[in-house]
Amino acid sequence: MEKADAVAPSPTAVTQTTAIDACALLSKEEIASVQGDAPAQTQLVGQSEGGLAVSQCNFLLPVGTNSISLQVVQRAEGPNARDPKQVWQETFHQSPPDAAKSKRARPLQRVDGVGEEAFWVGDLKTGAFYVLKGNSYIRITVGGEEDMEAKLKKSSALAQMILPRL
Repeated sequence: MEKADAVAPSPTAVTQTTAIDACALLSKEEIASVQGDAPAQTQLVGQSEGGLAVSQCNFLLPVGTNSISLQVVQRAEGPNARDPKQVWQETFHQSPPDAAKSKRARPLQRVDGVGEEAFWVGDLKTGAFYVLKGNSYIRITVGGEEDMEAKLKKSSALAQMILPRL
């Protein structure tokens, strides 16, 4: 073997190859069935932070405000790795915040029938849909002018497509 062939992969490359590719979890046709238009482009972003590996795909639609963002959160590799299910518990099942924090907090709504557990975090116009499955969770944001109920319905439909692929 020549010296050039013996290059070891960097730790970042190892993390990227073992993480789920968020862009591969939805097809253009599936997005069009929910949003009315197929993405013109996708952007994959991966990062490892706080002991978690996050794969994010931005599905960029022709009308930019209708775009969709999908994050898949998994356990990162290495000694500082955190259990996503534990982070989920800390995020969604912590004790009630004090009065000062609760004024800044966004409303949290439990959603039944999707994944092991799901929450809509947001208000009447904007928000994100979080769904737990096993030892990972997803976060979906759907753009557009619709109200929370419509965005929640679309996010739930997308989650139902994604969850079997995790």
